[in-house]
Amino acid sequence: MVGEREHGTIARDEVNRLREKMTASAINQIIAMDEAEISQKITDLQLKAKSERDMESKEKELRAAVRQSKSHKGEYQLR
Repeated sequence: MVGEREHGTIARDEVNRLREKMTASAINQIIAMDEAEISQKITDLQLKAKSERDMESKEKELRAAVRQSKSHKGEYQLR
């Protein structure tokens, strides 16, 4: 184990044990839910993810518009 300690094996094992505990806890929580609650959680997460993607897309559009407007030597044309 002394040689392995230098390579982070022990730390990785501890992290893996923690992940296993967290995964088991999450699975138990999901098993305890009824189907309607699970469906609602999935829908909520999908809507949140779509909203985040839409906001990122709008941010990219705005950044491109600002970049383009700055290249017109003082003529700002925000759209």
